[in-house]
Amino acid sequence: MFEINKRDGLARLGKIKTKSGVLNTPTLLPVVNPKILTLSMEELKKCGAQGIITTVT
Repeated sequence: MFEINKRDGLARLGKIKTKSGVLNTPTLLPVVNPKILTLSMEELKKCGAQGIITTVT
């Protein structure tokens, strides 16, 4: 579910609610290959990542 908190023209601040938690938007979600970990979870947290997108090929 997406909840809009503020608007400015076409820009929106909001929250995406999932079963795993809440993401504040806008946000940057790094895409990682789970077979090749280039950054640790601690490094991702330091960068401010609220979540990740994984790909499997």
